[in-house]
Amino acid sequence: PQFQLPGNMVYIKVHKVGGSTFAGVLRRICEHYCMTGCRTAFGAYDPAGLVKPFKAQLHAGHGELNQQMRHLVVNRFPNAFKLTMLREPLSRALSEFYHFQVTRAGVRPNARRKLRALKSSIGYQYKYIGGSLFGGVNATLDEYDFVGLSHRFDDSLVVLQLMLGLSTDDIIYIKAKVADGSGARDDWGFKMVAHPPLADED
Repeated sequence: PQFQLPGNMVYIKVHKVGGSTFAGVLRRICEHYCMTGCRTAFGAYDPAGLVKPFKAQLHAGHGELNQQMRHLVVNRFPNAFKLTMLREPLSRALSEFYHFQVTRAGVRPNARRKLRALKSSIGYQYKYIGGSLFGGVNATLDEYDFVGLSHRFDDSLVVLQLMLGLSTDDIIYIKAKVADGSGARDDWGFKMVAHPPLADED
């Protein structure tokens, strides 16, 4: 199928779901099909609302879908094709713990700290993608045109490809961040700490 530009595209980027990799795919699609906002977090965003982009634009940055963000989406990205990516909650919470607490804050991981991180993450993804605004899981998911799953990342990209008529070149990717003990650094320059597989956590 031929590519069908859906108009503006808004990606609600949840933390630690493979979001940077997915955002990279969307930015390449944005550039390939001559959209605007490909290299910024908020599209061709003008705080005063004075400059109206003449092309479809992309928003692909972190930002919980609360009332303020929803106002931005409605006013700056009207009739947007909305996307998000979700991850199995336990795996996501531990990844967030290792990324922000262990890698960046230098906290030593132990069972007590992990349990605290897991408890604080209950309902996190639901709230982040707007659950408090729309009331109910089904109503929240219905607000989105595409919901990908990080553990089915490749399959999710193929679904998006079929939905939009993209080429295979559009969805080829390299992972943005891999905490595998190889010495890779995150986007703030911190050396990423490898963490054990979920089944091996104590």
